[in-house]
Amino acid sequence: MTPSDLISLRIASLRLHETTWTSSALETVRWMGALQAQDYESGLWAIGVRMRDATRLDVIEAITRREILRTWSMRGTWHFVPAEDAAWMHRLMASRMMNAVRKYSADYGFDDKGLARAREVIVKALAGGRALPRPALVRLLSDGGIDTSDQGGNHLIRHFGNEGMLCNGISEGKEPTFVLLNEWVPKP
Repeated sequence: MTPSDLISLRIASLRLHETTWTSSALETVRWMGALQAQDYESGLWAIGVRMRDATRLDVIEAITRREILRTWSMRGTWHFVPAEDAAWMHRLMASRMMNAVRKYSADYGFDDKGLARAREVIVKALAGGRALPRPALVRLLSDGGIDTSDQGGNHLIRHFGNEGMLCNGISEGKEPTFVLLNEWVPKP
């Protein structure tokens, strides 16, 4: 096998050749299992480039239909995953990250009681299918008596995302929103 043959096989396996393009964002994400989405726009592009005649809106509509979602299931970074697979991916992969996440929580001064209080504030705010952007969640935590200084509020959102409680909902302009994963995908 020549280097050129290997490159061709790799391009095909990554669905980057026109003969391997998919017809939907969900089909693409299912094939890949997950796509890096630390940068939201690049994540949309990574899906769209693997589809026939895709637009940015096609990928966003798959998010709106809750077919795919952006979550912290792997390595503590954002990925697009099939919505139906998000819960088991968290249980399988994010658990490895939780020791480090708990250490960071302790570094920010959040013990089990503080985490429970923050969880309660966030669940109350998002229950019933509500979605809020990060600044609003941080403000609610602060209003609830939780120290959000020095990025503590952002850390808590990330903690609960890594834990599998939160995922991204539909963005408000350029601002991602957060939703409760078990409500966003009630039948994983």
